[in-house]
Amino acid sequence: MARYLVTGANGFVGSHLVEELLRGGHDVACLVRKTSNLRYIEKLGVETVFGELRDPASLARAVSGREVVVHNAAITRAFYPREHYRINAGGTLAVLRACVSAEGPRKLVLVSSQAAAGPSPTAEPINEDAAPRPVSAYGRSKLLAEKIVAKFGQRFSDRLAVTVVRPTAVYGPRDTDMFATFKVAAAHVATVVGLGRSKISITHVADIVRGIALAAESEAANGRTYFLASERAYTCDEIVEAATKAVGARAVKLRLSGEAVRSVTRTITGLARVGRTLGLCRRPPLMTVERGIELSQPFWVCDSGRAARELGFRPQYDIETGFRETVQWYRENGWM
Repeated sequence: MARYLVTGANGFVGSHLVEELLRGGHDVACLVRKTSNLRYIEKLGVETVFGELRDPASLARAVSGREVVVHNAAITRAFYPREHYRINAGGTLAVLRACVSAEGPRKLVLVSSQAAAGPSPTAEPINEDAAPRPVSAYGRSKLLAEKIVAKFGQRFSDRLAVTVVRPTAVYGPRDTDMFATFKVAAAHVATVVGLGRSKISITHVADIVRGIALAAESEAANGRTYFLASERAYTCDEIVEAATKAVGARAVKLRLSGEAVRSVTRTITGLARVGRTLGLCRRPPLMTVERGIELSQPFWVCDSGRAARELGFRPQYDIETGFRETVQWYRENGWM
């Protein structure tokens, strides 16, 4: 058993990770903001530590006495690119500084993203040795966070081991991003970018958090980077068909070109920025211009063979089973 601190513990991936660590018999503390919604973790019997990535004193208190820190807190959408860098890269730096200044932490696991590596140039999966080429501010900010982690791992190698995991697109119960896909499918419409032959690695959250836990527990993972992905990638058409089947609907496919997606998201982002200035829009929209750039890429395919060989990572879900269970959760919880 180890004493863990999980940042971003109240969110989609974070709350599932807390549950996974508890199943493994670990002692888990959760770093959350005072304004955070704790509905997914408040009944788990875990310690909640209130703090902010911008508050060094609160981070020092949070990491003190903890052996392993899983830094999962991040933002995936923002009004402006600089916000990604401030939270995703700057927040990582702040957590690392707290770890090397405190008594306790011996390992940090950064939950990065496939976006840090960028899309694959062809339909062939890329591995961790491929040169990163992120296409969005989110991806570039996560790559910068990875570089900061690597620097600290080298400088403080005698005190703090570091590991980076790169989950693919994630779905599952509690997810709000993919929920939009299911909701639209239930309305008999399915949006497909391009001709539907684009390929995407998409992974159930239960598989992702098992991979994170394995990386956190393994000494062999120290100093390593791992993709966490499902056994196979899926075309856009396959994803849409699985989603419509899961909701029990027949949907008309609305095909959009990559340029159309980018144009629409530019407009949405522009309107959202105006709304923010006027005080009418408090949260970034789901479809930002950065997300449009990512969605218009034809291939997001990666190989998690290294995680399989070194960590024993074995994804259990295909999208048919995963989508069915996800939709069931949405319905049981009144989302659909």
